Amino acid sequence: MAPIVLLGLAACDGKPGNTWKEPAKGQAVAVLQTDADNKAQEVAYDGFGGTPEGVAYGPDGLVYGLGTSLVAIAKDHKAKVVLDDQIEGMAGLVALPGGKFLTSADSQLIELGPGGRKAALAGVAGKNRKLRDPAPKTASASQYRFAASQPVPFATEPDGSIMIADYNVIWRLKDGHLTRIYQVPGRGPVKDWPAISPGGAVSGTHTVYVSPSTNGPSQVRGITAISADGSSRTIALPRHIDGVPGDPASLKVRWMSDDGADGIYVHAGNSSGSYVLHLATKKTELVARHSSKNESGSTCKPGKPVDAKNIPCEIPTSLAYSSGSLIMAGLTSAVLKISTK
Repeated sequence: MAPIVLLGLAACDGKPGNTWKEPAKGQAVAVLQTDADNKAQEVAYDGFGGTPEGVAYGPDGLVYGLGTSLVAIAKDHKAKVVLDDQIEGMAGLVALPGGKFLTSADSQLIELGPGGRKAALAGVAGKNRKLRDPAPKTASASQYRFAASQPVPFATEPDGSIMIADYNVIWRLKDGHLTRIYQVPGRGPVKDWPAISPGGAVSGTHTVYVSPSTNGPSQVRGITAISADGSSRTIALPRHIDGVPGDPASLKVRWMSDDGADGIYVHAGNSSGSYVLHLATKKTELVARHSSKNESGSTCKPGKPVDAKNIPCEIPTSLAYSSGSLIMAGLTSAVLKISTK
């Protein structure tokens, strides 16, 4: 295991309490910079700066990012390497109690334990199901061949069940057994079959939300809600959301996360900008926005809150939610925290 390295941020001057301000409701703040201009930022970049393989809040309240390393953001806004070489080729991230993590590699669902210990929970190493082969309703986890080389875990349920996105199938893993709860219909050539995009979510009502896509990002109107009984529907949307120009249903989905209750947060965008939407049973609203009209190269300074609906820097790709805070990371020069309560 790589040694844990605690690194202070230059913007905090080694004393986060002197300059750091937590965002109030409706504000956003840069938690880390990931420009890789110094050692601290290099560590942050390794977990949060490139194309995101996963970002998650842990039961310990820390934020974890999976990139070329597994990196945590501590409560004092310092970055630390948790695992390094042990996570090569892995995708998807769910943080569990006891310092454990769910991810995937080589056609298997993997549990990472303290010290980098690995245990395969489902799938057969190096063996895959052909997409045209039917996915069974149930299967033994240790013997089943996933269609995807990286079957991505994206949520857990209170009973310990693990939700897995396997190309065009959503599986529930429980006690060594896989149950198929949804399959995106595929018609025509396999290359044109829809796949489930990164960032699925499970709400507090046990509804699973996925975003199927074909050859590019799907639109918000295509987000599919799957109920506990296996029935599915596309979500209902208003024709207008204050602060979002045009039809919100036409925005392209970039990532999703649950809201801890009955809805989801969705990062979506188009040529006009990037938007974080809160879609819930009784409420649909804009949470955060970065307009394309903002000057290119604008930055967000660590510890300096800004209006979440007028964020000057680009909004990162992936997001995760916990206890009134959204964390966003990936493909930009900063990790953002947005307060929703």
